[in-house]
Amino acid sequence: MDMMVPAEVRIGKVPVLGSGKVDFVAARKLAEAAVQAGRRREGWSHQLRVC
Repeated sequence: MDMMVPAEVRIGKVPVLGSGKVDFVAARKLAEAAVQAGRRREGWSHQLRVC
């Protein structure tokens, strides 16, 4: 099976916890929201499938 990797990834500020570590829960929510916004803009009708 081939792995698909985006050619470019654009990120803004990465959410961090008080300890300075990356807040992966908040980062995932931001990423999912960005994907959904892109799908709405492109007219995709199916939902994001999270594995």
